[in-house]
Amino acid sequence: MQVSHTPLNQVQEGQLYQQLRTALAKITDDSAMSHVINDFFTEMEQQVFIKRLAIAVGLHEGHSYQEIRKDLQVSTATISFVAERLHTEGFQLMLERVSADKWAKKVLGGMFAEAK
Repeated sequence: MQVSHTPLNQVQEGQLYQQLRTALAKITDDSAMSHVINDFFTEMEQQVFIKRLAIAVGLHEGHSYQEIRKDLQVSTATISFVAERLHTEGFQLMLERVSADKWAKKVLGGMFAEAK
């Protein structure tokens, strides 16, 4: 995929981000969200997002960098990237939602269960 290196002007970017946030906030159906994610993001972009979430869960649950690195096949730099942002509002919102979702908690939390 080719990416344009020409940035949008700030007004356009702000308007487009607002439209994106509004559109995503209105999606309440899991199937519809799956379509959006699969259609808008490459497999690699999805993997980056998924691994960041799994790293956040692992750090939140007190797992070591070594456990996370081994189980998720990520670098310590990637873990540090997430660790530096772990207490930001966005990461905290995702962790709250994962904790509230028993299925997600079981899947993401269970990734590290074998390492302990």
